[in-house]
Amino acid sequence: MVYLKRWLPAILLCLFIFASSATPGAQVSANQDVDFFAHKSIHVAIYSMLFLALLRATKRSPIAAVLAILYGASDEFHQTFVLSRTGSIRDFLIDSGAVFITAVILWKYSHLLPNRLKSWLSE
Repeated sequence: MVYLKRWLPAILLCLFIFASSATPGAQVSANQDVDFFAHKSIHVAIYSMLFLALLRATKRSPIAAVLAILYGASDEFHQTFVLSRTGSIRDFLIDSGAVFITAVILWKYSHLLPNRLKSWLSE
């Protein structure tokens, strides 16, 4: 049961990403620049959270990073099979960059993390 509790956030995020990738992209704004920025910000947030959830599950930063990056690659591949969606190397690089930056921030500034986040990651 503890094992499932550790993995559940990562599994739920992967399911959310998969379901989101299987639906047509929604437009956030009529302004293309705003729409682009909003979509890419969501990529950064989701893949940062996925890295953290995988870190909680695996307890190893390199493994969590590799799994998150591989999931990003599989997600972009998945989108090539969805009508009105396309896989994008740019999105894969954004996802991978978010994972990398989150890992570096966590490594460099772990002493500044809120106790609640430290506790969640160590459960």
